[in-house]
Amino acid sequence: MCDNHGEALEADLQRYYQLDLADMYRGILSVRKVSVMAAHLPRGGAVGERLGGAMAITPEVEGSWLVEAALYRVAHAEGGGKGKAPEMRDYPLGVAEMAEKQDYAVSRAEAFRRKHAK
Repeated sequence: MCDNHGEALEADLQRYYQLDLADMYRGILSVRKVSVMAAHLPRGGAVGERLGGAMAITPEVEGSWLVEAALYRVAHAEGGGKGKAPEMRDYPLGVAEMAEKQDYAVSRAEAFRRKHAK
């Protein structure tokens, strides 16, 4: 995790546990302790944002999304239930997935510009 998300991990360890990741390299903290703390980081932190999915949002946000979905379903049913029933929002994408999608869109735009250049 340090290789791919080191800055996010460092920020979350400081934010939630007041631990300095550099202390691991100084020999003050054991690798095991940092590993345990990292494995139990709460949802909605910097690491979760980088990973995406359910880890990217807090349980409170997920709960509000569930309430929102339930209200939309009730409104859908009260309105006659025609069409596809509403579903809960999708979880956010991680940073790597968003970058991948952006790179793909940029490459498609560049290909379009090359094809239609005058």
